[in-house]
Amino acid sequence: MKLTLLRMLSLSTLLAFAGSAQAFAQYGQQEKVAYINAYLQKGDKVDLMRELKLKQALKAGEELMALKVEASSYYKANLVLKHNGQKFDAQKVGAYSSYVEFQAPPSLYPQDKLVLVSKGEINVTKVTAYMKPAYDPYPPRGGQSGVLKAQVKQQVYAKEVFSVKQLVKQYTGKRLNGLEVKKVIIKASSTSYYGQATAQLKVNGQLVGFPQYLSQQVTRVAFDIPHYMPKVMGQGLNSIKVVVKGDAFVKMVGLKTKEQSSPGGYQNAYQFMVNKTFYGSERVSLTELFPYNAPRVDVYSPVEVLTVEAKGAGNVMITGGGRVLGTITVAGRFGTNQTVRVSGVASVKDIKLRVTGKVTIKSIRMKMGY
Repeated sequence: MKLTLLRMLSLSTLLAFAGSAQAFAQYGQQEKVAYINAYLQKGDKVDLMRELKLKQALKAGEELMALKVEASSYYKANLVLKHNGQKFDAQKVGAYSSYVEFQAPPSLYPQDKLVLVSKGEINVTKVTAYMKPAYDPYPPRGGQSGVLKAQVKQQVYAKEVFSVKQLVKQYTGKRLNGLEVKKVIIKASSTSYYGQATAQLKVNGQLVGFPQYLSQQVTRVAFDIPHYMPKVMGQGLNSIKVVVKGDAFVKMVGLKTKEQSSPGGYQNAYQFMVNKTFYGSERVSLTELFPYNAPRVDVYSPVEVLTVEAKGAGNVMITGGGRVLGTITVAGRFGTNQTVRVSGVASVKDIKLRVTGKVTIKSIRMKMGY
């Protein structure tokens, strides 16, 4: 049956990035929210790939972990989650507005179809997708380790070679030269009923170590760069690949890296505990929120990313460089953790925060650009 929706408000999709509620804390701190505001009759569908812009997110390497739907029904009705036309999950919707939760399909691709189907008369207010980011937007501080990942989600038949360095660079957008590689990581499983599937590391065109057998369950396999080979990308380490043989499903590839420490200078990322409560309408500069024991910060350096952790009820408008950089809505029992991309248009010294309502800013985190 074709979708016949009686809109109570605009169908425009609002994408919001926030800290997950307690029940979804394990899925990371990124949400996509689509305000549907629609009355569904039996057989009506909501195209989640379109409403939540999941196709773009999956192409960027994000991973759908769970869904939460705010809905109500005058009579007992069911919402069914279908993946490529097949029923994946179903939940009952009660008479009062409430949240129902759906687990996400384990393998979701950008070209897939993901829809909610109404089995009865249901008011759907909004749908929240809990996403796992493709990578941490804050690289590790100098000398510290971090893992850079690329979501692959690819079925392999017979043999496939994965260029890990190229995939990670494509999905994270991070400059890799100068990073020391500690381990090469792959998450994969064997899908062969009769034979076996293996994964083996290939460095600078040379196969190294022994092939690792993949189990029937998705597992993490880590490879070490041999001690006799270069380990710093761009300084002798030019190519990192994983060769998969047999029938297998590759979920993710990644690099555990260590940034080279710089003697002196400033850090690239900072996090401060603030714990300051604002009432009514107040304006404060970013530097005023720094604690007395904060590390040395170059206040004239451009800010790339700013994350605000807050609780209460209200808004935090962030300005700088003569423009509004973003507005964070603070609501809910568990608070909010949202990121604003400044993209270097304002320095630390230029950024101001306009806080309205009763809001407690718990912490500030920022990534710098030089």
